[in-house]
Amino acid sequence: QFCINYCNEKLQQYFIANVLRSEQEEYVREGIAWTEIDYFDNSPIINLIEGTGRVGILHLLDEACLVGNSTPITLVDKLSTAFGGHARFATGASTRDRSLQPEQFRIAHYAGDVVYDASAFLDKNRDTLFTDLVAAMQTSAHPLVLALFPDNLAAQSKKRPETAGAQFKKAVCALIDTLQSSTPHYIRCIKSNDVKRAGHLDAERVR
Repeated sequence: QFCINYCNEKLQQYFIANVLRSEQEEYVREGIAWTEIDYFDNSPIINLIEGTGRVGILHLLDEACLVGNSTPITLVDKLSTAFGGHARFATGASTRDRSLQPEQFRIAHYAGDVVYDASAFLDKNRDTLFTDLVAAMQTSAHPLVLALFPDNLAAQSKKRPETAGAQFKKAVCALIDTLQSSTPHYIRCIKSNDVKRAGHLDAERVR
């Protein structure tokens, strides 16, 4: 869920930059009368997750995975120390909010507050796939299986395995790069009514 919400933040940022902001700038250039939209800037949330420099939730999570005695509670403590003063982040220790357990933290996303339970964060982020399983898959004669496991095990054994968080961040950033290098096209839909009733057209609303 944390990764999904991070992706949503990145897509929302892209939408703001390429739709709302560019549309409003075009209206100004063309002298069109319009009401300015005060859009929500979610850059602080993305910086909180990705980090500026070497400090971000994903980086501290990766660091915790390297330390053998890390636990969900020590991870949340580390996050609380790093981001306790951040306006979009909260733990029980940083806010004295008794509803937040020691292994929980809260992020105020653009879509609303979300409480995360870090109980399985470390194990899921390590995403351990043992090399003997990969080696077995690479003996397959099926081209799809070989394409799914292309890693060079000899080279891989000499470096630290990439965490799930790092892989997801790389994939999301690649997606945004692809979107930014493309010309966006959007379908604008007319909402026929506010009561979610089929076959009902609110003429005043549509007008």
